Amino acid sequence: MSSRHTIQFPKKENLAQTIEPTATKTKRAARPKRIKCKTGCFTCRRRKKKCNEVFPVCSGCSRNYLECIWPAGDEVVPKDFAVRPASSHTLEFKHAGSDEDFDVDVPGNMLGVTDFGIIVQRNHKPAPFKELVFRLEDSRTDETPPPIDSESAYGTDVASPESLSSLDCDDMKLVASSVSSLEYDNSRSAKLVPSSLTFSTGFIPNVALSQEEALLYHTFITGFIPSVSPEHANPLLSPGFVFVPEGSTSEVLREIFFACGAYILAYNDPARADLAMQRYSKSIKAVQRVISSGDVNGTEDWLFVAIQSLCLRDRAAGLGASRCAKHIAGAYNLIQQRSALGAHFFTPGVRTLLDSFVFNYTIVLYLCTADDIRALPSPFAFFDRYREYLQGSVYSDELAAVPWLDNPVMGSSFSCFEIAAKLFWLLRMHGDAETGLTVSDEEYFSTLARIRFELNTATAKLDYSCAQLDIVLASSQILPDAFPKPDNLRVNLCLSRVMLFSLEILYAKMIDHTLAASCLSVQNNISQIVETYTAGVPQNDHSACLALWALFIGGTAAIDPNHQFFFSHTLREISRVLYSDSALKLALALEHLWDNEVQLGTAAFDVLLTRTGLEGLSF
Repeated sequence: MSSRHTIQFPKKENLAQTIEPTATKTKRAARPKRIKCKTGCFTCRRRKKKCNEVFPVCSGCSRNYLECIWPAGDEVVPKDFAVRPASSHTLEFKHAGSDEDFDVDVPGNMLGVTDFGIIVQRNHKPAPFKELVFRLEDSRTDETPPPIDSESAYGTDVASPESLSSLDCDDMKLVASSVSSLEYDNSRSAKLVPSSLTFSTGFIPNVALSQEEALLYHTFITGFIPSVSPEHANPLLSPGFVFVPEGSTSEVLREIFFACGAYILAYNDPARADLAMQRYSKSIKAVQRVISSGDVNGTEDWLFVAIQSLCLRDRAAGLGASRCAKHIAGAYNLIQQRSALGAHFFTPGVRTLLDSFVFNYTIVLYLCTADDIRALPSPFAFFDRYREYLQGSVYSDELAAVPWLDNPVMGSSFSCFEIAAKLFWLLRMHGDAETGLTVSDEEYFSTLARIRFELNTATAKLDYSCAQLDIVLASSQILPDAFPKPDNLRVNLCLSRVMLFSLEILYAKMIDHTLAASCLSVQNNISQIVETYTAGVPQNDHSACLALWALFIGGTAAIDPNHQFFFSHTLREISRVLYSDSALKLALALEHLWDNEVQLGTAAFDVLLTRTGLEGLSF
C-alpha cells in the first residue's frame, strides 16, 4: 500500500515571497558544492550518472540495458573500463513453497530489482535483448472457433431459445500444443469429488462408458476439475463436489464432461486436437438439442452446471470473451428462472454455481464485445439483488470463524471481484459508445467516488480476515474436518491482496486518463504485487486462476524489466499448471505491448482504457 504524503502550502501572507524573490536580495545564493559519488557501480561512474546503488543491477543500468559492474571493496574505476550492453545470464529461480529450481535465460538488465533469490551465472555470449526475452518454447495457433451467431447461446427464454448455429469440426480448430506430459493428481482429485465417485475416475454409477469415454471422464476428473478448483475451498462446496454428481443424471452434461477432458488431452498432445474438436462440437449440439426440445424449464441443477462447465472450458482454451459472454448470458437467464423459486433457490450447491457465475461474469465484462455486454446485467443491480444468496452463511456452525470459506471459488476475494465488475462496467459504459448505454462524465466520477469507499472497505476487510485467520490458527480450537489447510487459506488472502493492488492501479487510471505508468504510486503498487505474489503463492497452486485479470492489469503498468519478467513468467507458469491457453495468450499480449512500447512509443498502460486488440483474450 502506497504511503500518503502531506503537502504543506505557504501561508497567505507569505505567498508573494514564494513566487518571486524580495527586492532586498541582490546576490544569488551560492550553489552547494557537488560531492562526487565514489560508491556506485563502475558503469554509472564511467557514464558520470548518479547511481542508486541497487545491487546487483542498479536502476540506471537496468533501464538502459547495460552491464552493471561493481567494484571489489574500495576499487576505483579501471582506466580501460568500457560501458557494455547487458549480456545473457541464467537465472536460478525459486518460487514460494517450491524446492524445485529452474533456469531461465534472460538479459542481464532484468535482474536485481526484486528479491527472487537469484543466482547470476556469467560467461554467456551476448545476445540482442529482443531475442532473449520471452521466447515462446512451443508453437500454438491463434485460430479460434467462430462465435455462435445467436444473441445469446441459450436464448432469452429457456423454454424456447434461439437455435445455436451449427458448429462444423473443420471450423473449430482448438489452440493445442505439447507443453509437458500430463500428470494426473489422483490424490488431489479424490478430495474434490464425493467418495462414491472416487473408486474409479473412469466410472460413473449406472452409466456404461466406452473405452474412449472412460479415458475422457478420467481426464476430466483428474485434470480439468482440479484446474478449476481453488485449493482454499470448503470441500463440501468445491466445484468437483457439486459438478461431478450431476453427471450421473444427464447425458448432455456427460458429453460436456467428455469435452472438457478432451481439451486437457489436446492441450498436452496435439495429436488429440481432432478428438477435442469433435467432442466439443458434439457437446454444444447436445445442449442445443435438449433446450430446443422444451424438456427443460431452466431450474435444473445439471443445466446450470453444464453452462458453467462450458464457460470454464472455453475460458481455459482461450476462445475469447465473446464466446464466454454467450454462456454467461444463458447462465443469467437460468439464475432469473431459479430465483423465482424463492427459498428453494438457495442451496449449498447453488452457492457454488453462483460463485462460479460471478467469477466468469466479472472477467467477461471487460473483454466482451459491445453487442455481448448489452445482454448482461449491470453489476450494480446484480450484486444488490443477489447478495443474500452470494454471501449468506452456508455452514455457519462449522466454519463461522472464517466466513469467506462459504465462497468456494472466490473466497476472500469476493469483494475484489465485485469492485472489478463495477469498474469494468463503468469503463465500458463511459468509454465505449458502441454499447449504447453510455454514462455522463458527472455520473462517471460520482460513481468512482462511491467505488473508492468500497475499495477502502475491502482493504480493511481483508486486513481483518488475515488477523482473524491468525487468531483461529493460533487458538486451541479443534477445526472441523471440512476446514482447508491453513497454507491454502493464506494463499487466497495473498491473491486478494494482489487483486486490491491491481484495482488501485486501474482505479487511478480511470480517475486520470493521462496518468503515466511511471507515476510513483503506480510503480509502488506494481512492486507490492510482485513481492506479495512471489512470497505467498506457490508455483503450482491452482488458486492462481483467480488472479489472471489482476496480473494482466499489473503487467500493462510494468516498466521495469524485472517486473515485466515476473508477469510474463508467472502467466506462463499458470498456463502450464492449469492447462490454460488463455494465460499464455495474456503473456503474449503483454510481451507484444511492451515490445511496441520500445519500438513504437505506444504506452502499454493506455490499453487499460482503450482495450485495443483485447477482445480476443480471456481472463
